[in-house]
Amino acid sequence: MRKTTSFINASKWHIGSRKARRLLLAAFLILAVGGVGTVLKTALAHGGTPARSQASLGGGTRGWIVGAYVLPMLEKAGASSSLLKAAFDNAGTYVFGAAATVGVPMADYQSYQKISAAFANGTLPGRYKALMYDNEHWSYTPLAEQEDPSKYENLVADLAHRYGMLFIAAPAADIVRASGTVVDNSTQQTYLARDIAGNAARYADVIDIQAQYLEPNAAKFANFVKTAAAQARTANPKVKVYVGLATGPDGQIVSESQLYGALRIASDYANGYWLNISGKGGYCPNCSAPKPELAVKLLQRLYP
Repeated sequence: MRKTTSFINASKWHIGSRKARRLLLAAFLILAVGGVGTVLKTALAHGGTPARSQASLGGGTRGWIVGAYVLPMLEKAGASSSLLKAAFDNAGTYVFGAAATVGVPMADYQSYQKISAAFANGTLPGRYKALMYDNEHWSYTPLAEQEDPSKYENLVADLAHRYGMLFIAAPAADIVRASGTVVDNSTQQTYLARDIAGNAARYADVIDIQAQYLEPNAAKFANFVKTAAAQARTANPKVKVYVGLATGPDGQIVSESQLYGALRIASDYANGYWLNISGKGGYCPNCSAPKPELAVKLLQRLYP
């Protein structure tokens, strides 16, 4: 009883001002009438703005796929070590390339042939906990693998799981150009018609939908991500869906608002994102100079 009395007296002391009493009375009335939801609405009506963080985008902290080489680029462009830690130091972020101090170490390959050889010679699993198969319509993925992506995704999954690794499937939309008819000359429509995402997700722990090349067209980006994510989860309800984002997708120019807009669209369907900061080279011959500053601004909005 004495502790209760002391608490009440202390409460009176702290709310002794007339202004404090008015605020407390208002809060009680709001809670009584409409609950917490009304409190939030009232705060917004009076100019309150809830922090827009990564956790608010569809609920839960999102993961990333990111190259280790990207981290020093982001630092040089103004990202603090605390920002990088907030974004990437979690169990849902997969970092490929050189050893990094954040996230889950991931091996990234474009060919089943090379993956099989890496397991045979002991390169895999090594320090890696996850394995991504990035099969695309390019010289790095053998034509036979492009023509039958599902077959080789299954083979890679078997190897990864046999060695206790998490398997990340990342078939690019353009892989459909290796064989068959392309619907309306559209890679994304053909990708959806052939259920590329569903077939890959059937064997995967994570699937990345490489939608970044559609960022300049928000409507096309939204339709592609929504449909592909649904196909993936229909095939495998347990699969985690990541969506590709890029600061300069295939050499296209995108603004900060377009990049953030694409992420906001993807957040309705994604468990995470693949952050691409590509420069001109073998993997992206049409790209221009990398633009890490766009990615830094994006991360600063997500992790204020």
